Amino acid sequence: MILNSGGTKKEAKSVLKGRWLKIALIVFCYFLVNKGLDIVNSLFSKIGSNYYVGLFSLVVSVPFSFALTVYFVKYKRSENISVSGFFKDTFSDNFVRAWCVEGRIILKMIVPIILLVICFALCIPFLFKVILSGILMFVGEASNTFDSLSVLEQFDFSSHFGLFVIGSILFFICMIYAYIRKLRYVYSFNIAYDNPELSAKECVEQSDMLMKGNRFKYFILSLSFIGWKLVYLMSISAITFFAFSYILNINNNINSYSRAFGKTVPSIIYYACYIPIWLGSIFLTTYIRMSKTCFYENLKDNIK
Repeated sequence: MILNSGGTKKEAKSVLKGRWLKIALIVFCYFLVNKGLDIVNSLFSKIGSNYYVGLFSLVVSVPFSFALTVYFVKYKRSENISVSGFFKDTFSDNFVRAWCVEGRIILKMIVPIILLVICFALCIPFLFKVILSGILMFVGEASNTFDSLSVLEQFDFSSHFGLFVIGSILFFICMIYAYIRKLRYVYSFNIAYDNPELSAKECVEQSDMLMKGNRFKYFILSLSFIGWKLVYLMSISAITFFAFSYILNINNNINSYSRAFGKTVPSIIYYACYIPIWLGSIFLTTYIRMSKTCFYENLKDNIK
């Protein structure tokens, strides 16, 4: 079976050919839920009550991710899927199973997490001094109560700079280590769906065994999408620049618009410009997800 990135992507295109709409609609619903939770979270943060909304977002995000994984597997196997079924599967028995598997993955990742926290802690003293000096300089210049240069003289940045450099380098190394380790468990959800009789611990261990000798191939597959991601990011930059430039031009000539539409028109333009970005993100995510699903199916068949 195909395991190289080119062949896997070609297979994903073949699976999606003429069948993009239904699975893209599922991805759209997934994005819509996440965006909706972000909006609600930001609204509640303004009144200082976003803790429970944030906690709810975290709790439902894992089952939604599990359901999305399952639906890509089903679509690859030409099984029937629906939007209503997607939400039903998220909040059915998969809810508990998704968190059980995710909990096991977190336990497996506890060492890299601890190392990252330690490395970040090494950077805190220097970062604290930089932030504090910046705040004092801003306050001093704004109120003219003291000279900003005298503030800098009070802080000995060199005493913790070496620790900051070491901590930053170690943090970067630990990030690479955490990513490599995370690749072991990348197909835990897939295995949990295919093997309902297995416990969460066994699903994570099966994923570890499945990815032995195949992590580099998976990494190359993920890396092969960097061109599309760069095009997507450049498109975001170009559209954002155009939108803000156009809105700024409208605001500068606001007197030429009626009061009723003076603020409405820029908002409509801003959100309209982001429609192609959203569509591009949905189809790119669909393509990437299906490619990784094809990789899993081929990997599983090879082991058999």
